[in-house]
Amino acid sequence: MEQSRQLEIETQRHDAIDSTLAEGSWSMNVVGRDPSNSNNAFWWSQQFRRLLGYKDENDFPNVLNSWSDKLHPEDKQAALDAFSKHVNDYSGNTPFDLEYRLRRKDGTYRWFRANGTTVRESDGTPIVVAGSILAHTAPPWLTPLFGSELFSESVYDLHEFFHAINIHTFFEFPILFEGGSDHGRIG
Repeated sequence: MEQSRQLEIETQRHDAIDSTLAEGSWSMNVVGRDPSNSNNAFWWSQQFRRLLGYKDENDFPNVLNSWSDKLHPEDKQAALDAFSKHVNDYSGNTPFDLEYRLRRKDGTYRWFRANGTTVRESDGTPIVVAGSILAHTAPPWLTPLFGSELFSESVYDLHEFFHAINIHTFFEFPILFEGGSDHGRIG
């Protein structure tokens, strides 16, 4: 089998596997042994794009800014710093594992768990950085508090519901207690 056909089959196989995963994968090839080189080649999987509501490379190009420009303003610097520390740690001891929000194509933000690893030369120089993102169904701070993803998802749904209907209006109605009614008193 000719080499180009074999590469095409491998690419199709990878795309098929990627389409079945909940995670969206990505990679960066380091050009000239320089992790901050503006010519470093990025690749975002179709699943990565789908998680953010994009279709293809036309609306989510294979460049760093496709990702970095969509980081939530409160999370952006921490995410960029974590990525830089991971890539520039030539010992390979600094993990890339964090949670942040990304803006989807529809303008909403969603929480993601991101992780990555780096393939390095024997002297620690980065060659390829690769990783994935996994969408959260609830803010990450809820999961450890309640111990289960299902419970956290329910609490998050309630949180979103109360914000949508303006929770403050609930406290303007009488609340009944054993001793009668009281306005705005809880407990």
